[in-house]
Amino acid sequence: MLRFVSSVLLVLMLLFSGSVFAADPLAGWQPKFDPSGAEYTYLLSTVGHPAIEGAT
Repeated sequence: MLRFVSSVLLVLMLLFSGSVFAADPLAGWQPKFDPSGAEYTYLLSTVGHPAIEGAT
């Protein structure tokens, strides 16, 4: 009986966890404008590793 109750509680925790119903955490990082019509665009990368020549 204890095994059954533990299994049911585990399933309920997995089904109703807060992360399932949470809003997208990256939604606040979306731009407030439409960048598709921008005249200039650039790619920003801050990856640095000793094996990458010229990286800082």
